[in-house]
Amino acid sequence: MFRQEPVAMVSDVEGMFHQVQAAPDDCNALRFLWWPNDDLSKKPVDYQMLEHLFRATSSPSYASFCLKKTASDNQGEFDQETITTVDQNVYVDDCIKSVPMTDKGAHLSGQLWELLSRGGFCFTKWISNDRNVIATVPVTERVAPVVNLDLEDLPVERTLRVQWAMETDDFNFHIMDGGKAPTRRGILSVVSSMYDPLGFVAPIILPAKSLLQSLCKQKYGWDEEISDADSIVWQGWLKELACLRTISVPRCFKLPGFGSAATFNNIISQMPLNMVMERYRTCKLSTTRLFHTVPLFLSNLASFP
Repeated sequence: MFRQEPVAMVSDVEGMFHQVQAAPDDCNALRFLWWPNDDLSKKPVDYQMLEHLFRATSSPSYASFCLKKTASDNQGEFDQETITTVDQNVYVDDCIKSVPMTDKGAHLSGQLWELLSRGGFCFTKWISNDRNVIATVPVTERVAPVVNLDLEDLPVERTLRVQWAMETDDFNFHIMDGGKAPTRRGILSVVSSMYDPLGFVAPIILPAKSLLQSLCKQKYGWDEEISDADSIVWQGWLKELACLRTISVPRCFKLPGFGSAATFNNIISQMPLNMVMERYRTCKLSTTRLFHTVPLFLSNLASFP
């Protein structure tokens, strides 16, 4: 729902895991050793956590349950939009939501803050592509770059690891391509730095993934320098990365006038073509699966109206 409406809002649950107390019977599973005054010559002391901690496998599920339990226990005092947002738009400790109008966004942010405070949680680090929504959030609860709303342009922030330019309300892309050795490890590091869950830049990423697959098939070691032929392919791909800086995808893909009394033809005549998402992957190294998959794909394609 983050891409559905024109006004987008993002916030973070402050110290989410540490707000949830561990059951006494579970505290033994959260034991750790600590050397007094960081002196390794002394005997370590045995401690145990009383709250859930970061990087424990169980922490996200415990904290998410408590967050939703807070919404459930107080649903009679808040509107359904607020309760639904906690249930469906919070991803671990990130709340990501879009609404149709500024006043609705301002109201929702206040309601969410009040609701979560009932359970000892606090929404902080608020950002939005609408300055009027940000203005209703206390300065202490805004993300640092938008504390001052007199900025000429709103900043670029990462939202679930995707770069979001709030001023233009677009997604854009950046890749860390410098200083990596031409090895399997170096190539994987560069390719993995491009987080693209919606497949926006699939045509750019796929050649590098195909090269990685080829290196695996040739049984290259992780730190073994690749051949001259493969190096030419790799260097050529790196040079093409400059085009990533020119690519942007609109965050909101809802059609102008959608849901209004406008006729279908009027909507179509002004409809922008915005990408929603794309799925892609390199083929399996095994040719057996490919042999059975291709005829099925062609059959489905032939029957497509």
